[in-house]
Amino acid sequence: MRNRVALLPSGEQYFDVLLNMIEKSQREFHLQTYILESDSTGRREMDALGQAAERGVAVYVLIDAYGSGTLDDLTLDTLRKKGVRIRKYGRLVSRWKLHLGRRMHHKVTVMDGHTAIVGGINISDKYSGWNNQHPWLDYAAVVQGETARQLMQLCRSRWKENWQDDKVASATDLPEIPGLSATERVPIRITRNDFLRRKTSIAASYRQAIRQSQNELLFVGGYFLPGGFARRLLKKAARRGVSIGIIVSAESDEGLVSDSRRFLYGWLLRNGMRIYEYLPSNVHGKLLVKDEGFVSIGSFDLNNLSAFSNIELNLDIRDNTFSAALRGALQRVIVQDCREVTLVDYGKEKLHRRLIQWASY
Repeated sequence: MRNRVALLPSGEQYFDVLLNMIEKSQREFHLQTYILESDSTGRREMDALGQAAERGVAVYVLIDAYGSGTLDDLTLDTLRKKGVRIRKYGRLVSRWKLHLGRRMHHKVTVMDGHTAIVGGINISDKYSGWNNQHPWLDYAAVVQGETARQLMQLCRSRWKENWQDDKVASATDLPEIPGLSATERVPIRITRNDFLRRKTSIAASYRQAIRQSQNELLFVGGYFLPGGFARRLLKKAARRGVSIGIIVSAESDEGLVSDSRRFLYGWLLRNGMRIYEYLPSNVHGKLLVKDEGFVSIGSFDLNNLSAFSNIELNLDIRDNTFSAALRGALQRVIVQDCREVTLVDYGKEKLHRRLIQWASY
């Protein structure tokens, strides 16, 4: 499969690449995201989308009704008047179907069928580091090649349009993407989770990676809260000598999730896993690095909400160079920006905090 791939962390660089893609799009542009906010970052990207539509690009924007609930109707109407096709997924009731608890959580961008981004990064100041704030820790993969064409087809499937063909627009003016792999044959697989539609390939991929791991598993867990079955797999991996590390938030934007996760700290630590709490800001990333050459990156959290409720999308990437670059970036985060939690530290938790954590879980 012909693919090139690069790693994009959250922050200014990510949104510069996204803006460049919008500005260079010639024919068809898709943006599907959980959160689109009308803040400084969001307005910049939305202005570019409107300008692309005005110059004749077919622009399709799909947002989650709950995640993007703060986006006002005036902003949406302005985009529509410029020619942007925009829809909300999962209103409480739509087309006589209930969407309670079922969210479109994936983040996918496709430019003209030849360049795409998949990750966990929403469009908001929280992820860009606007106004000198430290961006939330998150990651995405940008790909050019066959996988981008496949992602365009998946994005198109959400729209009732009479697509004339699946031809990819000419790639004569590709966006500049730092770190794009030199090789054009990186194996990439698109995986999806939508339990109610019997799509469970991300969860299956995670289980397979844990089972097959030999040396190392490294997780970035924005909302890391593995269920019983996943914990049993992790325990077996640790017992056979696999080094397991988990990067999580010291302080999360979701207090209930944070307290629930801390309830599991004792179990994780007793089973030999290492917990690294990120200090500068919130952790929102969702990815898994296995051994030397496997990465799963996207919107999937290792928890039951992603496994059984949300609509998620990941990329499984088998490439030693990409994996090494990501592992190196994460090791720098661990060394420079994290504190490691030990059993001694966890043993100092006060009784009332333990009770809160138990109740939260």
